[in-house]
Amino acid sequence: MKRLPFILAIMLVLLTAAPLGISAQAQAPDIGTAVAFVDNEGNELGSITVTGIDDPATGLDPDFPAEADSRYVVLTVVFEAAADRRFDIDPFAIVVQDGDGALWSRTAVRLAEDAVVPELGGQALAPGSRISGVVGFALPDAAEVARVFYQPESNRLITLAEVLGVAPPPVGQVFEIADGAGGTGQVAVLDVFDPFLDFDPGSPPEPGNRYLMLWLVLENVTPAIFQPSSSWCVVRDDAGYLWSTGFVPRPTEEPGSARSEMAILDLDSQRLGSGDRLSRAIFFQLPEDAVATAMYVRPDSSYLIAVADLADVDAAATPVSDDED
Repeated sequence: MKRLPFILAIMLVLLTAAPLGISAQAQAPDIGTAVAFVDNEGNELGSITVTGIDDPATGLDPDFPAEADSRYVVLTVVFEAAADRRFDIDPFAIVVQDGDGALWSRTAVRLAEDAVVPELGGQALAPGSRISGVVGFALPDAAEVARVFYQPESNRLITLAEVLGVAPPPVGQVFEIADGAGGTGQVAVLDVFDPFLDFDPGSPPEPGNRYLMLWLVLENVTPAIFQPSSSWCVVRDDAGYLWSTGFVPRPTEEPGSARSEMAILDLDSQRLGSGDRLSRAIFFQLPEDAVATAMYVRPDSSYLIAVADLADVDAAATPVSDDED
């Protein structure tokens, strides 16, 4: 693992940089782009298109306004079944994400009497069928719509539309994040090892899978305790699936060996005091053909915050011997 000493050498440089916001353009569909929906068996069942966003919504019954300090946002969505497939659609699986990473579920809206587009309901579409309608959301006035997802299951988020045109930070960029308990810290993904090969030969990945390792550095930059946890971390792949961290057994480390001196320690639940800094590894098991696109943190289930763009990284494969210089 020749790259790790270099990583440790640049750690202090990275952590003295000010936290930077997300600014790069995301490679994601725009409003009006049809997005194919592929099921778990690889069958393309149809497509989903967000054709418009009415923000704040205007075609609603004025007698039923949004609550104070909030507004309604209405999406117009088209579902179309493939010519040879039934498509069971679920408009309640459409999710809006705001610019802070918060996820917002659908809410019922009262349309105006003269509305010409109906509210969209769940139904089965026969092959070749097409249905359109509106889907409503209630968002705080300060929340800006960043993107729209389709969430057919809890561990999958398919991007339907990129509204703000932003992407995760690049690998190596410091990102500031709150822990949900009052603390704030900085995190950076410093390196990516894909596949990770230095595992215990007796504990290989499951057939058809591979291990992925991300090397992180974390620092508490506030007076309060910062409590990062590996359970926050997920990797998203190119099909929208979210993969949680797991433990990867490594060979026994002998004192003085190259592997021992690398000190590859797993991130668990940590309590960092003001000024504390840690470098830690997190591990994932992904299908061999899945492309890791980004790492996110989820301090709770209602947030998905992008920390590092993995899509364009020239990842290193870890060597398996421990006798390197």
